[in-house]
Amino acid sequence: MRALKDRVDGDIAMSGSATTVRWLIAQGLLDELALLVHPIAVGSGQRLFEGTGTVPLRLLSSDTLPTGVLHLRYAVDYAG
Repeated sequence: MRALKDRVDGDIAMSGSATTVRWLIAQGLLDELALLVHPIAVGSGQRLFEGTGTVPLRLLSSDTLPTGVLHLRYAVDYAG
């Protein structure tokens, strides 16, 4: 994955699971994270960043969709 990232000029976009996000962060390969936050309270579930340690994020943009869903874009700051 690192070789692919080093070869590509521009962005690599993907949709993935929490497991994929955690692996990319652990490898230092995730530059930007887009999250959709739905307006619903759930009593249980899988934590997105469980087991990754602290990873500072910097908000790049936020948009509220007509449904009330938030679209949040963050830059990952590994040096944090």
